[in-house]
Amino acid sequence: MKGFTLIELIIVISIAIILATIGVLNLYNYRAQNDLNMTIYEIVSTLRVARNYSISQESIEPGSNKKWGVHFESGEYVLFRGLITYDQLETTVVSKLILRPTIEFKTMPSPMDIIFEPITGKPNAANSIEISLKSNPANFKTITINSNGQIE
Repeated sequence: MKGFTLIELIIVISIAIILATIGVLNLYNYRAQNDLNMTIYEIVSTLRVARNYSISQESIEPGSNKKWGVHFESGEYVLFRGLITYDQLETTVVSKLILRPTIEFKTMPSPMDIIFEPITGKPNAANSIEISLKSNPANFKTITINSNGQIE
């Protein structure tokens, strides 16, 4: 008689379950890492938009002396145009972006407003921002804004 024994069948099913588990875990880790990379890209893009608008002196309200900046809060960041700091009474909010559910700020910039000077594009202070995975805070990336306004 030809066929498979019960032990052979159990071994094959066990191997299939192990491979499926490894595949699912790798997919989860890939998605989390992709969320982190996309968040870094979006924050850097928002900072560069604020800097470029400052250099070109882009104006929402003609004649106003407002500056472009990005305000950071827990779980979100805001592209704005305002006088000195992010103040909802004297600020024009251009966009408000919320972090993905899998991502968090590990360290926030200090001050929480990164404001760029007109023409030069220099920030109010050199800063760094660390963004990490909620599930693995040891997995993080850093955005650096130097004193000349270069964003890395």
